Amino acid sequence: MMTLLPMAAFAAPANRTFSIVTADTDVVTADGDDEVTFTVFLRDGDREPAVGEYVYVASDRGLGLDGVVDKITEIKGATLPDEKDPIVSVDDDIVAIKVVDESGKLEIKVSSEAAGEATFVFATKAAYGTGTDKVTLFDRANGDRSVSDANLGVIAVVNVTFEASGDVEIKVSNVTAKKDAKTVAVTNDADPKVVTYKADVPANGLDYYEVEVNVNSNRNPVAKTEVEFSANKSDVEFSKRTVTTNAAGYAKVKVYATKNGTYEITARAEGESQKFKLEFGTLGFSNLEVVAGKDDVIALNENWDFTLKLVDKNGNQVKLDKDDAAGIKEEYDKIIWDVTTKPSNAKLEAKSFDSITPKANDDGNLKVELTKSLLNKEGDYNIRARRGTNYVDIPFKVQKQGDVVELTLSYKQNAIGINGKTSEPTVKLLDAEGVAKKIKVDDSVLTWTISNSRIASIDNGIVTGAGDDDYTGPVTVTVINTDENLSATAVINVNLEAAAFDVDVQNAAVNEEAVINIELKDMNGNAVAFGTNYDNIKVDAYVISEPANSSVTTTISSTGVTKSLKETGKAIVKVESNKEGKVVLQLVVSAEDKSTTPATKVAFSKSATLEFGKAKADKPGANTITLFIDQLGAMVDGKASLLDVAPFIKDGRTFVPVRFVAEALGADVKYDAATQVVTATRGDDVVELTIGSNLMTVNGEVKALLVAPLIVDGRTVLPFRDLAEAFGSEVTWDAATQTVVFEK
Repeated sequence: MMTLLPMAAFAAPANRTFSIVTADTDVVTADGDDEVTFTVFLRDGDREPAVGEYVYVASDRGLGLDGVVDKITEIKGATLPDEKDPIVSVDDDIVAIKVVDESGKLEIKVSSEAAGEATFVFATKAAYGTGTDKVTLFDRANGDRSVSDANLGVIAVVNVTFEASGDVEIKVSNVTAKKDAKTVAVTNDADPKVVTYKADVPANGLDYYEVEVNVNSNRNPVAKTEVEFSANKSDVEFSKRTVTTNAAGYAKVKVYATKNGTYEITARAEGESQKFKLEFGTLGFSNLEVVAGKDDVIALNENWDFTLKLVDKNGNQVKLDKDDAAGIKEEYDKIIWDVTTKPSNAKLEAKSFDSITPKANDDGNLKVELTKSLLNKEGDYNIRARRGTNYVDIPFKVQKQGDVVELTLSYKQNAIGINGKTSEPTVKLLDAEGVAKKIKVDDSVLTWTISNSRIASIDNGIVTGAGDDDYTGPVTVTVINTDENLSATAVINVNLEAAAFDVDVQNAAVNEEAVINIELKDMNGNAVAFGTNYDNIKVDAYVISEPANSSVTTTISSTGVTKSLKETGKAIVKVESNKEGKVVLQLVVSAEDKSTTPATKVAFSKSATLEFGKAKADKPGANTITLFIDQLGAMVDGKASLLDVAPFIKDGRTFVPVRFVAEALGADVKYDAATQVVTATRGDDVVELTIGSNLMTVNGEVKALLVAPLIVDGRTVLPFRDLAEAFGSEVTWDAATQTVVFEK
């Protein structure tokens, strides 16, 4: 006799296809009390209740009965923990629940105190595969799709948002720094509002800070929420702009910079934000720029100085501290000095620089002074300053001054505020040939006067505004040299203090520099400079909007801005974009008036909109052409080539063959013997030269030549600067090596 047992006693394995999972809500308050209820109907292949089978559940944040992010608070329709087959935890990350209700129905209630989004995965298996190929349900909840849902027996994936029950807080939890792939020490200042983190991290686009932030609510983590990172300047790059917090509410990002300076970083999440600052240093200088002294004409028996800017490989200035003599000398000693041109018997030589005491000026540039004993002969000089393979030349001339015919007076500023002050002016005596001799402003031979003492006063040439709103306008400064009976004048406009600025925008094509010209104005719209009583002057550029997926960079020389806004009230911001479209910047000019105690901070803001057009097509032809005086050999993009006629110097002009250079630059050259017209065509550019005429036509525009083209040995030749201008090329002349270099 056969006994029939209940159908459930022979339940088949659970089937993912016919099983169902639902949730009563997808938004829950993360307070530990509010719950989401999951209802599971576990079915077999015949769609019958799979009684006695297990359903496996995992959360990407961690799921269990206690001590986890997402906590199971109640289960209905399953074996309870105190019975024979309790709920069991597999691999500490997956909960297995045995269904005992005859309907195959299971209810699971889950709460959490951690805000953020949680992903719950329900399946008929805990894992698939073995060894290193094993993929668990917890892996699947965290996005691992290397195993199909069918193989893992996935029934459903449900996303639930646990909303913060209180105020969300975001804060910096840790900052580390990497240089040359090694961890370096990080310090921070004591500013309670915006902390600045500092480390030996150069602005090279490679070394970085790694910043970890934590997002929490009532001290409970906010998981799987997006943290957006941004910077106050476009010279900062992030490994990711948006990072999702992990189960513990943490998010990490790497921060790089391509310009030295201190940058303000903002981390935003859930409507809240946290600001902090990161300081990036320079790389150490690898190049030099001549700031002052080049092409000077110096009176014999006079001291002379020149100024160099130290620059790293990214174009950042390596600024010197004028009060740090040892630091200045350390950088100075890295420069290799040479004198490549000098008159016979002149005492100046390379080793002369070993005994010089270098200085730094207010702009952080290197100042080198040569005594008159070294410049003991009249003639042409050239100093070469080298750092590695990079060098600059400082040519100048020493000449005996003839009879003095003129006194000159010049100021760096032409306008100051009513409380402003000019810098010290420059006074020179000139002979008929322009040979100059500087005179100190406090020399007893000079007498100073000013046209209106109600507007401003004068002391040894330094003009100071009277500080009265009712008295503004131009004043004329007069200096008299009583020995030579000569005088000179200059006009300084004394206006109200700077109160705003105007911008003038010059648009550009993609990947080219657009320019924003800034000019300070007083409240009446008059041009004005900050003057010497202002300090900590800077310009910040904030990118408000930009084309989608673009990279916008701004270039602002900190020392250049300080100098120009103090002296002229003008500054330049350069902007590049790699995408077509509109870029909107918010510009902020700020400074501190140190004439008050404490110093008064001022700041002005204005937006600027730029349009970036289509990128210009690359011009054909060689990138670099090097010609050698009196030599038939030439180099075109590093490869040797031969000329029909060698470059030569005539009447102080350096002539080069037109056809060779033009064709190397990608032009098609034709010569009409009847009209003696040379026509060079490169793309849309057309250049026409006529033998014997000192005029050339470039794209229909007539331009003057230094001298008319010549025919030498059957070839047309022209001064190299004229030829460079015709084709829009950069050209350099190296007198020491007698070479001309054209660059496209």
